[in-house]
Amino acid sequence: MRITIVQGAFLPVPPLRDGAIESAIIDEVPDCAEKVCCIPYPLSDAPRSVSNVPAPRQPHLLFAGRIHPEKGVHLLVEAMVRLQTVVAAEWKLRLVGPWETSGGGGGRSYWDELKRIAAPVRGSVEFVGPLFDPAQLADCYRAASLFVYPSLAEKGETFGVAPLEAMSHGRPAVGSSLACFRDFVRGNENSFVFDHRAPLPAAELASKLVDLLSHPARVEEVRPHAASTAQSFSLERIADLYLGDFASLVEAIKPMKPAAGTASPP
Repeated sequence: MRITIVQGAFLPVPPLRDGAIESAIIDEVPDCAEKVCCIPYPLSDAPRSVSNVPAPRQPHLLFAGRIHPEKGVHLLVEAMVRLQTVVAAEWKLRLVGPWETSGGGGGRSYWDELKRIAAPVRGSVEFVGPLFDPAQLADCYRAASLFVYPSLAEKGETFGVAPLEAMSHGRPAVGSSLACFRDFVRGNENSFVFDHRAPLPAAELASKLVDLLSHPARVEEVRPHAASTAQSFSLERIADLYLGDFASLVEAIKPMKPAAGTASPP
């Protein structure tokens, strides 16, 4: 028996051992450690050339995902309130994603709570809601300077596709320190990490954002590395992983050839 997991991220191709998802599976079934293979999700729009990734057009931050408490969106809005007193007022925050419970969001009460938190910086936080047109979403990624994903889901995140999608557009992600993100995020090399387990996580996130917004050269230096990382998750490369895994399974079940001078079984 072989266990193939398709919700994980490993870099570079071929996948590495000891990723967050693979480690969690092995912890549950240690006897199957040598039979576990983890294959990441592909990115349909992974960049083919890092040099073609456009520069940001607007001074704003972006969150795209489910507007739910486990995604830590409230931390981001609180951080936005804090950093508005430190950095230039032209910086904006755009929140994209479903907030209704039917779409996986936190519901009306959470949506209204976010607006209440954002009241001191009214006009600096844009509540967009869900976008279902891939072209519109891609335009949001390209327009932003930084993507922020402060997820608090210690057990709910398996891959973190949203940060990787942002990276595919050359937008470094500022994410929490969840184990699953460490599978493809290298802090200060292709993206940035803040400690979401700190006593005051919103202040911790605000401090990280202030530092980055005050030193745009650091973000610009990381940007091509973010896009380069995303290239490892192209459809072609992930297809190669599947083909390699299928080939190894076929090879494992091939009947062994009899040794020279011995009769084959009837």
